[in-house]
Amino acid sequence: MLSCCVAPVVDDVQTEVEVVTGTGLDTDQKELEDAFDAFDAFENTEQPTLLRQDRSLQDLKAVNLPADKAPPKIQPVDPVDSKHWQVIFKDEETNVRMEYLPSKYIPGGATYRARAVMEMPLSVEDALMCFMDFSKKKLNYARDYKDISVDKVLKHTGQLPGNLPEESIVTVSLNFSGFLWIVKPFFPASITLHLSVEEDVNCPGQYHWMQESLGPDGRPDGRTKKGGSIEAHPSGEKGKCMLASLSEVPSWFPVWVMKYSAPKIKTYLSEYTGRYLEYKKTLQ
Repeated sequence: MLSCCVAPVVDDVQTEVEVVTGTGLDTDQKELEDAFDAFDAFENTEQPTLLRQDRSLQDLKAVNLPADKAPPKIQPVDPVDSKHWQVIFKDEETNVRMEYLPSKYIPGGATYRARAVMEMPLSVEDALMCFMDFSKKKLNYARDYKDISVDKVLKHTGQLPGNLPEESIVTVSLNFSGFLWIVKPFFPASITLHLSVEEDVNCPGQYHWMQESLGPDGRPDGRTKKGGSIEAHPSGEKGKCMLASLSEVPSWFPVWVMKYSAPKIKTYLSEYTGRYLEYKKTLQ
């Protein structure tokens, strides 16, 4: 997590490889689809040392948890202090920076890390509502989902902006026709997520969030795990904030997919936040 009340900045690091500022690939959609087919064939072979996709999860609609039990508390992603972080995308104009740390520098080598710091054209409160509200209201502006259902609210004090719950379990049906088409071969059509959002007790106005995918038994399944923070913009401008994220990515997820999609994040987030602001106008 970021230091309390300090604007998130990722320092320049020396890396062992050349910094990637473009896609890192000379490819088109046909070549990407061919690569996906190759990965699909790989996925269906025995891979005892890697996480494998369970195709039975394609139709997963809700987590199967005993009524009196909750999944284990989400543990923060280990940031892994290393000099080997590699910059895969940087845009100084919009204050976006994305990096990843190869799995060979992670103990055990089963995952790698990805992190990002981004300036958002939203207030802290709007950013929380835009990105952390997983009620059906999200379907009014987020095109990544066909449907969203809240399976269980684990904690709700009413103290967060927008009356957001602090902890919940939701199931999302993914829409692969848009930006998410690139990850279609690697994720099921429906994913159950354990979500948490909390205000930093030592720094009012700064919020920490975490998301972790769950399997059909209600336990973490290793598909996706990420966390981060949302805090005021260092300029003090009310209509801007800083969003930071740190992800633990399973090593079976190809790094080239991340490198290919990274430069497109700028446009994706601009459109996403724009639709949210337009939706917000309809509520006034």
